[in-house]
Amino acid sequence: VSMAWASPITLDETDAETRRVTELLRSSESAWLSESTDVMPRLGPGGISAFQPEGEQASHLLGVISAGRFDSFFAGRPSPLLPSGDEEAAQGEGEDAESPSPEDEVVSRVIERSPESARIILFSSSDFLNDQVLAMAGVAAGGEYLNSLQLLANTVDWSLEDEGLLGIRARGHFNRTLPPMEQGTQAFWEYLNYGLAGLALLVIALLRQQRQRVRERTYLEYV
Repeated sequence: VSMAWASPITLDETDAETRRVTELLRSSESAWLSESTDVMPRLGPGGISAFQPEGEQASHLLGVISAGRFDSFFAGRPSPLLPSGDEEAAQGEGEDAESPSPEDEVVSRVIERSPESARIILFSSSDFLNDQVLAMAGVAAGGEYLNSLQLLANTVDWSLEDEGLLGIRARGHFNRTLPPMEQGTQAFWEYLNYGLAGLALLVIALLRQQRQRVRERTYLEYV
């Protein structure tokens, strides 16, 4: 995956007891950090030149999965949907309170935390899904560049726990793939297929000729 203009992700281990963090994407060991916002290619005497590394080169975290329980920012606080000054009224609601009309009904209950099966997938850049970035990656690869879109599709399927769709998509990419072979090995199997096909035709012709002779001898015996 080409992660365009990404920033490294820093993990906070304070909530390790309630959530499980899995590293999803990392850059190569040749990556480096730069504070410059100029992403235009440098033009040298011979044309466009590559960017020069700056500072220390190392692998950086670019994608993570955080799964588990997430506590709400509004836990223990009034509902943000309540109008100003209605917090005490919301806390004092009882069985004898009048039922509000549908027009005046306000959600005053706050969700304290998420279920234990909640999950968040974080990528260090959103530009890697930009149409212009995908077009440039396709030009560099000499065809359509769909790896980023495939990553997003798998992310949506996994976040919805739709493992069935993931299995179908995976079989579409790896169904009946042939192992890589040398040119000589490919030629050997190709000529062997031709030879076996010719031998099969020869055997069929001999069997047909033998059957014809048997029919002729049987006919002569009756004559």
